[in-house]
Amino acid sequence: MLKMAENSAEERRKRARLGEARSEKSSYEQRKAQKESKRNVNEKKIERLKSAKDSLQSLKKSAEEHHRSLKKYTDDNGIQDEWVGNKQKDIVSMIDGDLVSYYKSYTDRLDDVVDAICDEITRLQNENMQLGWDILHIGSLINSLVNEIRTLCN
Repeated sequence: MLKMAENSAEERRKRARLGEARSEKSSYEQRKAQKESKRNVNEKKIERLKSAKDSLQSLKKSAEEHHRSLKKYTDDNGIQDEWVGNKQKDIVSMIDGDLVSYYKSYTDRLDDVVDAICDEITRLQNENMQLGWDILHIGSLINSLVNEIRTLCN
């Protein structure tokens, strides 16, 4: 009779642990799915940021070319050969002063934005690396629980 009571208590303990293990497994699977979803969202953000970075770098290159053209136009071979006088001096002064500095300011600002985008890409990539490790760890925990569940069911 004592043996049957021990077996019955052991069976109840196994069933209780089996329920706990299944619940833990389900919880880990949900956490894993959330982390995988977050990683996928980050990957899409990274791709959009890379595209934006490429576009901004193209804009910067174009602005730098315009900047060089303006500088060249005001050099000895450009506007100065076409006419002389106060208007010419005013135009050269405006191009050399305001317009050239605006292009320089614009390209500097584009550099700042590109740097910020690169920082965000790096942050998201680092976050995805951590998520990858978390996903692997959770997968390992799930694997151990699956083994425990199989053992409890035998």
